[in-house]
Amino acid sequence: IIATANARVAGPAYPHFVTANWMTPWRVDRIFALLGEPGKKFQPEDFNSIQNDIVSELDLIVAKALVKASDNAKPKDERTAKLIAMLATWDGQTKASSVETTFVEQTERAIGRNLFHSYMADSLPVYPRGEVFLERVLRERPAIWLPAEFRNYDDLLMASADLAIAELTTSTHQSDISTWTWGKRNALFMPHALGQTGFLARLFSIGPVEQSGSTGCIKAMGTSYGPSMRMVADVSDWDKSLMEITTGESGQVASDNYQDQFPEWFAGRAIAAPFSDVAVQHATTHTLRLLPGHE
Repeated sequence: IIATANARVAGPAYPHFVTANWMTPWRVDRIFALLGEPGKKFQPEDFNSIQNDIVSELDLIVAKALVKASDNAKPKDERTAKLIAMLATWDGQTKASSVETTFVEQTERAIGRNLFHSYMADSLPVYPRGEVFLERVLRERPAIWLPAEFRNYDDLLMASADLAIAELTTSTHQSDISTWTWGKRNALFMPHALGQTGFLARLFSIGPVEQSGSTGCIKAMGTSYGPSMRMVADVSDWDKSLMEITTGESGQVASDNYQDQFPEWFAGRAIAAPFSDVAVQHATTHTLRLLPGHE
């Protein structure tokens, strides 16, 4: 199996410098897990489903740590206790309707604030692989990183979860946890250079639209982030290949093809990508010919 999601492709023994800008390993780890399903004979549609997988492995790690910590330490806010109880059966799916995702993602930031507060006050370090640091701290629980105000890491986790609840209450202006759905927090906006606000934004841009997925799962989707295209190439029959792009093939806003592929790209519904001349001719609905001008 060969897989990469911008993660490290060279081991520590590799003698040559490639880059220091590897992404965190959770997405590629999930890809390996899905591709390694015993006895599975994959079809193009299966690979498309993998590309649209919305399980966040890191969020699951943190969720399980919170559930386990709650056996030994108790949160102060009853809403925190309720959400942690919900995490016990959560499958890590970052659905637009999920409040668990919102809670866990905010708690991860709160853990970081508590860990670094004595060094950076309320700021957080900008570190591309900060998630790796977080997972390692939660796994190894080194005494050197435990802030002095906490007796142990279970207390740190519960305090961070309570902090996350307080921050969500402030940022959303809502105390009802059922309103903290991930789709609202992770709404996609695709701004056009000529129309980022007001009427022009409605004319040229796309969104905001609530969405599933996150930057930490295979379907890497953020508020202004996502794949420029998805493609599955079937080398046994190129005409069975699949592909979709973010908007459409036309840059003219009045064209029917300006953003006609967006619904499929957004939903993760693959579009057939004919390759052979015969298949292309069969699928063609319009032909635009560009001819040289005459002097």
